[in-house]
Amino acid sequence: RQRRGGGGQPGLKYRIFDLPEPAALQRRYLAHLGWPPATVTATTLDFGANPASCALVISNYALSELSSGIQTEYFRAVVSTASLGFYFLVNHFNGAATSEQLDLLKKQHGFQLQRHPTPTPEFKGVHAIVGYANATVRRPAEASRF
Repeated sequence: RQRRGGGGQPGLKYRIFDLPEPAALQRRYLAHLGWPPATVTATTLDFGANPASCALVISNYALSELSSGIQTEYFRAVVSTASLGFYFLVNHFNGAATSEQLDLLKKQHGFQLQRHPTPTPEFKGVHAIVGYANATVRRPAEASRF
């Protein structure tokens, strides 16, 4: 069995924030792959269950599905705590709130924001891909693997 992302290695943890049904499917799939259980599985939007910081945030389409008020809280409590980076796939940005939050992250982390203006064949339906990796925190060999 191949494990990616540190599955089975001591000291490595991950958290899942999702609705109950997708979270149950994720737990089953990850258990099948040999990953340990998530340290926190938030099946409500209680971002307060989130510890103070994390290394990496991967967000697949959550921003497209959240109202602007909840997006603001999601950025504040989850995304802005990422010390190594974040990666988003989004169908659209939900109003000005997301743009303001991304501008805040640009200032906070000093990255250049690039957006896909239209869907592409490789990422059908995706209007924006946002990524950031803080290579200065890691050894150079690790930075190329992000």
